[in-house]
Amino acid sequence: MQRETVGFRILQQTGDDGAPPGNRRFAYYIDVRDVDQLYAELKPKLDKLPKGDVYGPVDQSYGQRELLVLAPDGNLLAFGQAIVK
Repeated sequence: MQRETVGFRILQQTGDDGAPPGNRRFAYYIDVRDVDQLYAELKPKLDKLPKGDVYGPVDQSYGQRELLVLAPDGNLLAFGQAIVK
């Protein structure tokens, strides 16, 4: 499947402050062109997730508009776009 031009950022927490496996040990950051359009497209499926597992879309203080989704395995999926001022 191909969708837009995609960039992935894979982050791993390690050491004493790292979360146990399957509990936000990994965060996958996916750059998208329009996070609101993606949210509208995914909303019917996102609405089926447990309350609190979806956050956003929201403007972050570090210049990104993001949609955060907690995956069933406990890892975090973040979809974001740069806020253009």
